[in-house]
Amino acid sequence: MFFLRFCIIILLLTISVDVFAADIEKQLLCLDSCINQKRVFDNQKEERLLKLKSDLKQSSNHVERYGVCYKLFDEYKSYNFDSAFYYAQSAVDEALKLKNADFLTEAQCAVVFCYLSAGLYKEAFDLMSKVDTENVSENQLKTYYTTWARLCYDMADYNNTPLYEKFYVEKGNLYTDTLLQYIPENSPDKIYALAQQKMKSHDFNSSIELFQKLATLDSVDSRLLAIVYSCIGWNHWIEGREDEAISYLVKSAICDIQSSVKENTSTCSLANILYNKGDIKRAVSYAQSSLEDANFYGARHRKIQVGQILPIIEQDRYRLVEHQRNLSILAAAVAALFILVLLVSTIIIRRQVKKLNKAHKIIDERNKVLEQTNQTLLNAQQTINLRNQALQQTNASLAEANRIKITYIGKSFYANAEYINKVEKLYKMVDRKIVARQFDDLRSAIKESTLIAERKNMFAGFDETFLKLFPDFVEKFNLLFDEKDRRLPEEENSLTNEMRIFALIRLGVNDSERIANFLNYSVHTVNTYKTRIKNRSIVENDLFEQKIMEI
Repeated sequence: MFFLRFCIIILLLTISVDVFAADIEKQLLCLDSCINQKRVFDNQKEERLLKLKSDLKQSSNHVERYGVCYKLFDEYKSYNFDSAFYYAQSAVDEALKLKNADFLTEAQCAVVFCYLSAGLYKEAFDLMSKVDTENVSENQLKTYYTTWARLCYDMADYNNTPLYEKFYVEKGNLYTDTLLQYIPENSPDKIYALAQQKMKSHDFNSSIELFQKLATLDSVDSRLLAIVYSCIGWNHWIEGREDEAISYLVKSAICDIQSSVKENTSTCSLANILYNKGDIKRAVSYAQSSLEDANFYGARHRKIQVGQILPIIEQDRYRLVEHQRNLSILAAAVAALFILVLLVSTIIIRRQVKKLNKAHKIIDERNKVLEQTNQTLLNAQQTINLRNQALQQTNASLAEANRIKITYIGKSFYANAEYINKVEKLYKMVDRKIVARQFDDLRSAIKESTLIAERKNMFAGFDETFLKLFPDFVEKFNLLFDEKDRRLPEEENSLTNEMRIFALIRLGVNDSERIANFLNYSVHTVNTYKTRIKNRSIVENDLFEQKIMEI
């Protein structure tokens, strides 16, 4: 029993693994398709940027110019460093002209974001140290502390040295704790900040839960969703769950491509994981895509990051191609040898085929003779079968006729005997009355009602005998009519007048005059009955009597 349960569990796990692997392959195919359509999404991005640039030209005051410059920065910040930096600086210039503390803080944080995205950490620290938060609203304080937290966390990742990493993570956590004071409870920003804090503190499971909660919110746009999926994937990767990491990194990469985000890490991380799993082709494709994005954006540290892995992958791909080339050479040699053997075999086979063709011709001629003989025998067998069927039908008809004949002969002997007895009694009574000259009594004794009663008895005897021969006649007769036109005899084991006509036809009495004599009708009456019945039937008139004979 334990062994059976163990086998079932192993089987279920195997099935689930296969299903999950198939799902990942579908996701990777979807990502491949998105990479091929990258230019389409970039064109849509460029159209939005052209619209904003047109709005900037039409701006009539510094407030409008600041708003459009910041929107352009927001569009460019993950798309192109130079343009993002230009419009961030333009926003700073407009904020200085307006002498607006909120605008200035927001714009300076935008410049720091550009530094971070390009890997210019010293410049980012220098500028953040100069940001003046006096007279700044809570909303911009949130931007300020968010930027400080990200700067520290990114610096910890960049150093990748335990001592300094711990220092910057702790500093980032302090800024996050301060940031949380300015964020409403259960808001997406708070969930994101807590998730980042948990992730940088190596509490990966808690971080995954928070990021997954954030991913389910409708207010999360595709750009933030890409970051959330990337963080979930990175957490899974650190925990050693490569398949889950691939799944989320693919989702992140798709969101990045659809949002035209060039400052990304998902495709590079995917290339690294897939390289380790042996999928060299996709690893090269994703690494090249990541390098294209880094070059387009101008992120120096991303170029270095991709540059570290791409040569390794390319080297392995070269080895793989060389191995495949060697295999191709070996396969070509084997194929050449196989062709040589095939040529020799073909010559031998052709000689054998000629001999076989001669033998086949002889066999075909004999087969034709056999087929003709078999066809003749088959025709003869079919003829015999047809004759047998005809004989069986004839025998069945004879058997039925014989059964009817025997029944009616017996019934006739009995009826005739009764009839002779009745006539004998009538003769004796008439003789007595004549001898006694009781003519009036004789006249009254012979009444028409007596004859009518005798005829009814004759019909009753006919009905009884017929229904013994054909017990389901009444039922099958009624099936030839609609339900509203069906009639049943008034008494059990009897027939209606109309049924009696067709009962005689079923017995083979087709002559209307003979039917009329038996039933004491005129020929016209019999024909009228027959026509009326056929017209009322659901069967065509010409086929009605045939259906009667089939009962």
